[in-house]
This record gives sequence, structure tokens and C-alpha cells, in this order.
Amino acid sequence: FFQATNDKFDFTSIAYSEDNLLYAATNYGIITVWNVKTNKCFLNWQADLNEIGVLISIKNKLITGSSKGSLK
Repeated sequence: FFQATNDKFDFTSIAYSEDNLLYAATNYGIITVWNVKTNKCFLNWQADLNEIGVLISIKNKLITGSSKGSLK
């Protein structure tokens, strides 16, 4: 699981997918993925260099929107 250098971060957005995955984004641009059936985090990555304020999960696709206006 990702930890920021000062050990403090905020979750800024979440999205739930059809396949029982919970995506959580942070103010550091990190996305973590949780399997809600097992209650385990199994993946995290740096999706953006800025805070992610929007997460949308549609048909096995994840769309992110950052505080600087980028959509991915």
C-alpha cells in the first residue's frame, strides 16, 4: 500500500465496479484497488501527479479526473 513521504494522505474519490472492486484515489494521485469480497488491497499505482477528484468505473474501464483538469 502506498504511503506518502509525510505518512499522511487523504482519499479524495472512490468508485465501485461491477466485479466487486473498490477504487480509491488520493490527493497524491495514487489509486489503490481493493477486492471487497476479500477485503484486501491488491494493486496501487501513480495515476497522476496531482490530486484525483473524480473516479468513474464503467464496463471494466476506469476514468480519472485530476485537480489540474486532466482526464485519463
